[in-house]
Amino acid sequence: MKRILLIEDDSVLRDIIGETLTLEGFNPILANSVFQGLELAAQQPPDLILCDWSLPDGSALDVLQAFHNGNVVIITGHASVDKMDMALSHGAQGYLMKPFTRHELIGAVCRALGII
Repeated sequence: MKRILLIEDDSVLRDIIGETLTLEGFNPILANSVFQGLELAAQQPPDLILCDWSLPDGSALDVLQAFHNGNVVIITGHASVDKMDMALSHGAQGYLMKPFTRHELIGAVCRALGII
């Protein structure tokens, strides 16, 4: 079962994504900050990190720098071409624009994990 670390500060969205991932057969690990996410990832490296762009204690770039060889997909509600180019140039595997559908979420996860 693939471990997916979700770093999202919106508790409602975090719970919905976590439940969706569970229903799709993944093992989601939930964090609400960069600090908590990095601690959890250090304990047991995930197969994929889904990370909100903007978090109270940092950004997805902090996560990308900490896991430069990791598999990271960015989640954002305020995307710009510059932000996405920056994320991709720092090693992000892709990004999801809020709001997104269940199909878009699972598609992004499966592409990043090489399942499709």
